[in-house]
Amino acid sequence: MALMTMNKEKLTYTSNYCEENAYKLLEYLSESGTLNNAYVVFVSNMNKSVGLFAQVKGDPQVDRLIVWDYHVFLIHELSSKYMVYDFDSVLPFPCSFTHYFTHGLRWNSCLPEKLHRYYRVIPHVDYLNYFSSDRSHMQREDGSWLSPPPPYDCIFGRNAASPNTLPFYLDMTINTNAENSFSSSGVYGSVLTESSFLKKFSGD
Repeated sequence: MALMTMNKEKLTYTSNYCEENAYKLLEYLSESGTLNNAYVVFVSNMNKSVGLFAQVKGDPQVDRLIVWDYHVFLIHELSSKYMVYDFDSVLPFPCSFTHYFTHGLRWNSCLPEKLHRYYRVIPHVDYLNYFSSDRSHMQREDGSWLSPPPPYDCIFGRNAASPNTLPFYLDMTINTNAENSFSSSGVYGSVLTESSFLKKFSGD
């Protein structure tokens, strides 16, 4: 299968469950034999309020800018080039990391400081093994859903420590000792600043 021609409309997707969409995409790539070196990226900050551009639900008057509490997308290495898969973006699926950063992220300096982003980057093997979610973050106190859940069972990675490890991925505390070293990061990946994130995937 040519990854450059992937039709995201035929893939498993549930609106507002980006962490699960990334997991299901990894499963699909793995089952199709096309999964190589890939990373899941959680975007958030300590305020749980970050700005992203070129989003389907974003404001068309402001380059489709939207403020999320967090967002998740996949980065896959293909022929020594990093490609980004973001189901919720209006950009090509996939598109190059450089294109995605330029049009979908942009520099933090373009945004108010309270919307500045940090990036938790997790190797795909660890994400498949250790991620789990009971979807409780999407339920109101009365049990009703903030957004309809996926039709399949809750994800519970085979090595997940509990039915809900999602909070570990949403923690944007920087470990200064591991920031630039994936070999020293734990199973929940490493939190990177903008400069470290760019250095990792742009090669600059």
